[in-house]
Amino acid sequence: MKLCNPVYISPMPKDKDSLSLNLPRPENSFIHHVSTVDDPLFLMDPEGNLLDVNNSFAKRFGKSVETCVGLNVYDLLDSIGMHELSLRRRAMGEQVLRTGEELVFEDERDGRVLLHSVYPVRAGGRVVQLFVIVRDVTRFRDDEKQREQLEAQLQQFQKMELVGQLAGGIAHDFNNVLTAILANAEILLGRVDKADPAYEGLDAIRHLSNRSADMVRRLLGFARRQMWSPKIIVLDQELERLQYLLRKVIRENIQLRWHFESSMALVRIDPSQLVQIITNLCINAQDAIDDAGKIDIFTEKVQVLQYDCETAHPCQIAGDYIRFVVRDTGCGIDSDILPHVYEPFYTTKGSSKGTGLGLSTVYGIVKQNGGYIDCQSSVGQGTTFSIYFPEYKSVIREEVQAYEKSKARYERNTVLLVEDEADILNIVSKVLETGGFRVLAARSAEMAISIASMHGEGIGILITDVMLPGMNGIELSRKLLEKKPELKTLFMSGYSADAIGHYGIREDGVHFISKPFSIREFLQAVDRVMQQV
Repeated sequence: MKLCNPVYISPMPKDKDSLSLNLPRPENSFIHHVSTVDDPLFLMDPEGNLLDVNNSFAKRFGKSVETCVGLNVYDLLDSIGMHELSLRRRAMGEQVLRTGEELVFEDERDGRVLLHSVYPVRAGGRVVQLFVIVRDVTRFRDDEKQREQLEAQLQQFQKMELVGQLAGGIAHDFNNVLTAILANAEILLGRVDKADPAYEGLDAIRHLSNRSADMVRRLLGFARRQMWSPKIIVLDQELERLQYLLRKVIRENIQLRWHFESSMALVRIDPSQLVQIITNLCINAQDAIDDAGKIDIFTEKVQVLQYDCETAHPCQIAGDYIRFVVRDTGCGIDSDILPHVYEPFYTTKGSSKGTGLGLSTVYGIVKQNGGYIDCQSSVGQGTTFSIYFPEYKSVIREEVQAYEKSKARYERNTVLLVEDEADILNIVSKVLETGGFRVLAARSAEMAISIASMHGEGIGILITDVMLPGMNGIELSRKLLEKKPELKTLFMSGYSADAIGHYGIREDGVHFISKPFSIREFLQAVDRVMQQV
């Protein structure tokens, strides 16, 4: 920091009378003209005697400007217990007198950061006075720290986004391979007798393919990139399936205890989102437990009355709910922190332990599925997260169609199948033909349009991959619908939600199936589309 208009005075005379006559009077001094500045300013001689001060300086010591002039700044600091600052300021003053160069130093006390700027005032080629500005830079330092924290969080978030993009791309190729493996295994299983030695091996291929597909879905669930596909599930059964996964995630010295008491009640949620919820909550609980401890996971049916909604209950709508609880014996959450736990990027953990997105993700999923979340905690008493999902009662049981019935029902229907992967195109064609369909296969949207122009009214359903070379499957569907508005469409993809969501794939009435899929799942999806009015 440079002093824009340094104060120059004439050489100091030898006798005291002349010195006092040559000192600038307060009403004519430079400092007097900036007396309204909030920062303390003062001018002193080499011994520390105050020659002039502004109002801000005087107020800091509970004095007037007139009474400050003539006092020694070092004695003044000593008188209010700032001996250390007095010594440091004296040393800094001596250094400026010796070098003739300005000097800046910081002083931190009582949570404040003060920046002291000491400037030399020259006369006759030597330093004869020191001009000092004291500025409170606490807010600026806090802003700087906040900026650094935000930059670090942004970098971490960008890393997460990159991992998610990589996972999505890999999942697409992997899911295509799994689709071919799973479908081929199921077709062969249908042709091999159970007593045949090959049957066991084929069944193992099917089982391992399903496990691999489930692993990919869970991986994409962690990365928040799985297509949101809500289903009617038995919450207790779904949670039971996750016990093995959680046991691999949580430290061995932490006891996991399960209590399912919701009487096999139904909820509507994407299973991959349930994985995100329970994994985030359990990892959060684990981080709160220093050594050994316990995590309890339980469910129960609860009825929320209108009276409850009007009091302090987290649910805002009366009705029947399934309460899903994760409780730990960890360190607990301070009452000042509790209101911020769902805020994105808010975390009290170190940079290596979290990004501050876990609980905000849980909160978003719960709200997306029409539920409510509540957190009860106190320091040293552990934490309890309670999630309320509306109980799903009016379930439409979808009839599973056997191949024979599908063949009888759809034997006159023609399918336009569009898939750029040859292996997928071949195996899905076989599955459809087994189901009684006539298949017109195309490896690009342009080829599909050409085939459609030749067969016209004979095509009953379009089954297309979303991501195709050139024109994508969504655009293809729109072009064909212009000529045949009643054409039914089933989209399929192994890509993640962020890669296809902006095409409108999530809109109501759009039928979609994720790769990989079993023959039964695929034919069920086709059946649902064909029944669409």
